[in-house]
Amino acid sequence: MLKSGWIGFIGGESFWEDAAKLAQLGYKGMDSDCAHLPGEGGPADKARRLRDLGVTPLTVSIGFDPEKGLKSDTALARTIESAHAQDIDRVTLWGGSAIQSFSRGYGNNGTYEELMADCDAMNYAIPKLAAEGLRLCYHNHYQEFTVCHKNMTSMDLILAHTDERLMFDLDAGWITVAGLNPVEVMARLQGRIAVVHLKDIYDVEACKRMGGNTALEDDKGFTALGSGLLDVTGVSAEADRQGIGYCVVEQDRLRYLDTLQSLTMARYRMFETGLYE
Repeated sequence: MLKSGWIGFIGGESFWEDAAKLAQLGYKGMDSDCAHLPGEGGPADKARRLRDLGVTPLTVSIGFDPEKGLKSDTALARTIESAHAQDIDRVTLWGGSAIQSFSRGYGNNGTYEELMADCDAMNYAIPKLAAEGLRLCYHNHYQEFTVCHKNMTSMDLILAHTDERLMFDLDAGWITVAGLNPVEVMARLQGRIAVVHLKDIYDVEACKRMGGNTALEDDKGFTALGSGLLDVTGVSAEADRQGIGYCVVEQDRLRYLDTLQSLTMARYRMFETGLYE
């Protein structure tokens, strides 16, 4: 059976109190880096504290920045040390040049040359991480499936130009925003998916403008899991069929419910499928 996790949502001084409530609801994992959690101690101490609640930390984070990320041996060494200290076997990239429209403005996407540089950086890091028992995972957004270069989508180019050991932190909500069926994409990527993110949306076009010019645009499009367009049951069933392990709730912007209300609704929606512990 699947386990449910969360990413984002909770933080600040109430994090540990809220995390305890989520554990009581049945959440088993957190797909965020413990280095960013509040409180005393380092990432290893916070990972142990999280596990004491019954919640497994699932990943550590890294970026493309040549000085701080994939092509920096110093940064890679720090990431490897942190992952081992937390007993975690995943390292996640939360996106690359393909999603530049979020910062440059809608429609201003990353270039082919930038994408190839991303692939080069991933290829540099993958064997170094693999030698330490770590899997590099790429977290998609919608642009990987809609931005094309040389008649290929950015996702197809990533698959074609990176080490086949690259795994995916697959966001089913963003795939839905791209106009694709996430279950079909999951089937295509079978064996390459480390975890699935369940993100629900009610306005596809508004989601594409996240990080846009106005606060109003920035708040539109996302909704609590189970109240939007995502095929929660179908995605969960495919994740279970593939033995992926965790499906993680993510919601980039709250709608009407607050943080704990949204996560409570999400947990019940997931449990209603009969596929979750």
